[in-house]
Amino acid sequence: MLGLTFRSKHSYNDFGLIMKSDNRNLLPPLRKRKLTIDGKDGTWDFGGGSYEERQIQVTFELLVQNRTELRYKARKVAQWLNSKDGPSNLIFGDEKDKYYIASVYNGVDLQEIVNNGKFSVVFECQPIAKLIYNADDIILDSDILLDYTDVRLGDTYSFTITNPGTIEVNNFGTYSVRPTIIVHGTWSNFSITIAGKTLNYTEAMTTPGDIIIDNENYTVKDGEGGNKLGVVTGDVNTFLELPPGINQVTIDGENLNCTVSFEFAPSYL
Repeated sequence: MLGLTFRSKHSYNDFGLIMKSDNRNLLPPLRKRKLTIDGKDGTWDFGGGSYEERQIQVTFELLVQNRTELRYKARKVAQWLNSKDGPSNLIFGDEKDKYYIASVYNGVDLQEIVNNGKFSVVFECQPIAKLIYNADDIILDSDILLDYTDVRLGDTYSFTITNPGTIEVNNFGTYSVRPTIIVHGTWSNFSITIAGKTLNYTEAMTTPGDIIIDNENYTVKDGEGGNKLGVVTGDVNTFLELPPGINQVTIDGENLNCTVSFEFAPSYL
């Protein structure tokens, strides 16, 4: 029974719920960027923009022996779906390698369950699904449901750098990600460029150490957690993104003797 997992519990294995249907839309709704101008027909559409939350409606059926058991299990289900403690990962059994960050805000009608054993739940999800593993944890003979035309034999996410040059980083998801980049070693100065954006680390590292570039949270720290944003120049207002596909990443600097590692979970529309 496929079902789904939410708050680390499985709909069928833990509650006996049979998932009858779901309406996972192919794309989340795009947030409109339109302007109405007096005297002009229609609107000015700026395009682009970002995505709204994704709503996934699921219909369940609860199979029980009698109404007493039905009421008991219905209350257990309501407790499970309660989102007072915040969002949780939502994983569907037919796509068990990916998760949505979801909450349930709509009420679950206890009387509806009692009357016919069926009910609907609306999961309000962040628009982008994420792989349950980081890219560098993928093993090609595992049971992860990946398209092997996107994952290449020999893909690596840690590189030894002794001279300026270009490396290839494969984001095999379908959406841009903001990786954490860990640089370990020594250098006089160091810079990294992805998709036309550059960060320059201007402080010399004369004994082996670490810097951690967190592009998701716009921070640069040393291995002890100290803030190093003050010695970084370049595109500090945007930081760096890895678009989907094979990315040519340029490493530059002087006296480079380091490893550069990329940590990210591929993301999917």
